[in-house]
Amino acid sequence: YGLAEPTAVLERTGLPGARIEVVAGVWWPRLRARAPHFGLGAGAFVALFGAAAGVEAAPLKAAFRSLDVEGRGVVDGLAVFAALALLARGRLEAKAAFLFDLVDLPRCGRLERPALALLLDRCVSGILCACAACGLHVPPGLTDAI
Repeated sequence: YGLAEPTAVLERTGLPGARIEVVAGVWWPRLRARAPHFGLGAGAFVALFGAAAGVEAAPLKAAFRSLDVEGRGVVDGLAVFAALALLARGRLEAKAAFLFDLVDLPRCGRLERPALALLLDRCVSGILCACAACGLHVPPGLTDAI
């Protein structure tokens, strides 16, 4: 994985370390079809990854609870997919292309400042939720400064 290691509970699902082509080409389209606003409740999280990755429900429920750090009963799909992309196996170019696609919500083929801020914010929040002891420090207000 590099410098960031997924939490043990997330690691047990087998989701981290998937090929970036699977994250981008299989799982992401399923999320967009199921949750156009990108919020995932526990049931949707289990259904999405249970069907797409063949993971049993119990480890997925535990992973969901670990990702739902605020206890709201919903996780940010953009942050989850940003973390999965960063933890995925594959070429850096493929990961970067997917991350740009992730936040190019109007599908215009370019990133303006708000989309770049969203990209940074979702990558950071995803890694902070999905990884243990990643050593990532983000200056307060960084995304607002962009």
